[in-house]
Amino acid sequence: MSEEQNKNAVENMENSELLTGSIGKLFWKYALLALVGAMASCVAVILDGYFMGNGVGELALAGVSIVITFMYFMLGTVNMFGLGASTLAGIKLGEGKSDEARKVYGSSLTAVVILSIGVAVIVMIFLEPILRFLGATDAVLPYALEYARVFWPCFPVVCVGMQAYFFCRLAERPKAAAIAFVFAGALAIVVEYVLVFKCHWATAASALDCVLGIAAMIVLVPYMQASKNIFTLQAGDLKIDMGYVAQTVKIGFPMFVVNFCPLITTVVVNRQLIAYGGNDLHIAAFGIFNAYIVYVMTAITNSFTQGLQPIASVNYGAKRFGRIRSLIKAGIGQSFVVLLILQVLVMIFAKPVVAFFAGGVQELIDITVHAMRLFILIYAFGNVATLVGGYYIGIEKMGLALLNSLTRVVIFAVPMLFIIPMFLGLDGVWLAQPIADVFACLIAVICMAHEMKRLKAMENQLGTVCEQRVDA
Repeated sequence: MSEEQNKNAVENMENSELLTGSIGKLFWKYALLALVGAMASCVAVILDGYFMGNGVGELALAGVSIVITFMYFMLGTVNMFGLGASTLAGIKLGEGKSDEARKVYGSSLTAVVILSIGVAVIVMIFLEPILRFLGATDAVLPYALEYARVFWPCFPVVCVGMQAYFFCRLAERPKAAAIAFVFAGALAIVVEYVLVFKCHWATAASALDCVLGIAAMIVLVPYMQASKNIFTLQAGDLKIDMGYVAQTVKIGFPMFVVNFCPLITTVVVNRQLIAYGGNDLHIAAFGIFNAYIVYVMTAITNSFTQGLQPIASVNYGAKRFGRIRSLIKAGIGQSFVVLLILQVLVMIFAKPVVAFFAGGVQELIDITVHAMRLFILIYAFGNVATLVGGYYIGIEKMGLALLNSLTRVVIFAVPMLFIIPMFLGLDGVWLAQPIADVFACLIAVICMAHEMKRLKAMENQLGTVCEQRVDA
C-alpha cells in the first residue's frame, strides 16, 4: 500500500463508526447483527435436534451427546484464531497501522488452513479410541463414528469461513457477515431435512448440518477480496508471520479455553452419569440440553461477546478509555439482563422445549426436564464470566481473560463434578455447574469493578498529559 493510500486509510479509521458512534447503539448494532447470523445457525442446530430425536431416535441423541465435544473444539479453534487475529488487527487499526492489520488477516488465514488440516488428519487416524475415551458405549459408538466421519473432513473449511467472518465485521461490514450466516444456516436446514426424512441418513446428516451452517461462510473470503475494504489481501500478505501468529494465539487462547473447556466437562459429566447409576437415556438427556438448548444460549452469549470485541479493541488502541467504560456498562450489563430473561423462559417452558427434541419418549422427557432445570439454575450469572473474559480478550489483557475463561467450566466446575455427586448422587452431577457459576460470577464482578477504576485513572492521566501539552 502506498504512503498516500495508507494516509487515507488512517484518516478513514479516525472517522470510523467504531471510534465515533454512540456506544450503546454501536454495541447493539454489532451484537444484534452477530445474533441474527448466530440465530440462523442456532435454528439449524435446533431443527437438527428435532430431526435426530424424531427421525432417528434416542441413540442418535446419545451419539450427539458424545460428539458435541467436537463442536466445542471447533468453536474453540475458530474463536481463538478469529477473535485473536481480529483483536490484534483492531488494535493495529486503532493505532493507525493499517498495513500491519491487513497482514495479520492474511497470515492468520494461511495458518488456520494448515493447522486445521493437520488436526483433522490426526483425529481421523485415532477416531475410535477417541470416541471411546469421550464416553461412547457399544450401543452409541456407531452413531458417534458416523457423525465424526463427516465432521472432521469439513473442519478446515469451517475454520477458513469463520476467519473471514470475524474480519468482515472488523471491516465494518457486519450486515454482510450476518447475511452469510443466515444463508449458511438456511442451507444447512434444507440439506439435513432431505437427508434424514428423504434419504434416511442418521447422525451423518447431523454432522453435515453442523459444519454446513458455518462452512458456507467461506463465501466471505472472495467477498472480502472483491469489495473495497482495508483487508483486501495482496499476495505477500498470505505469508505466515510467526510473530503475528504467536500474538493471535496468545490473544485468542482464552476464547479457545471458553469453548474448549465444556469439552472437558462434557466428558466428565458423561462418565459421572454412568458412575452414579445413569444409563444411555441420561446421556441422551444431557445431549438434548447440552448439544441443543445450552448450545443456543451459549451462541447468544458469544454474539454479545462479538458485539463487544471490535469496539473494545479499536477504542483501546486509540486510547478512548471513556468510551470503553461506557461499553462495559452498556454491553455487559444489558447482555446479562437478556441472558437472565432467556434463562427464566427456558426454565418455565422446559417441558414443551424438551418434548420437541425427545421424539415422544416420556421417560426421556422427564429425565431431561429435571436435569436441565438443575443444570441451568443460574446460567445467566455464570455467563457473566464469559462476557468479561471476552472483553479482556478485546483489550489484550490475557491473564485476566484466561482467569475468567477458566473459572466457570474448569477451576470450579470440574472439582464440583467429583465432589457434589458424592453427597447428592446423580442429581449432584447436574448441580455441579450452578455451584460453579456462583463462584465464577463473583470473580467476574470483582474484575470489572477493578477495571472500571483502572480505565477512569487512565482517562484522567491522558487528560492531564493533553492539558500539559496545550499549556506548553
